[in-house]
Amino acid sequence: MGEITIKKLEIGTAVYWAAFNLRNEILRKPRGQNLYHDDLSYEALSSHTAALEDDKVIGASCWYEDGGNGLVKHLVVEDAARGKGVGTLLLRYAEEEMVSRGISKCVLKARVSVTGFYEKLGYHTVGDIMPDDVPHIMMEKCLGED
Repeated sequence: MGEITIKKLEIGTAVYWAAFNLRNEILRKPRGQNLYHDDLSYEALSSHTAALEDDKVIGASCWYEDGGNGLVKHLVVEDAARGKGVGTLLLRYAEEEMVSRGISKCVLKARVSVTGFYEKLGYHTVGDIMPDDVPHIMMEKCLGED
């Protein structure tokens, strides 16, 4: 694996669309859904980030402020890059951005299958599992407590 860089994205750029397509391929298409058909009103309010290796998008995240908290809407890493720290880099970048904006808590809705990843980074579950074709659970972390 080559050097990984984290890049803040501007909506409408080629890298933004590559990250958007990665989110669609990994999170929506396997479920018979299409991100292009979702309510995307949050996109313009979100902070978008990509992980790049040799100018190829291998991971992406987006978050926005919601009720004083940072809400991670998406965090995705392509299969070949999983387990190599890409997700951690993306999430840490988002957390640092949240703290710089005065946000002290990060919340997210995680697939149950990946809660261990978030727990290793200081997140804990809140509430019950939300049944769906892919079960999720809310998780949160008070920022600045690492």
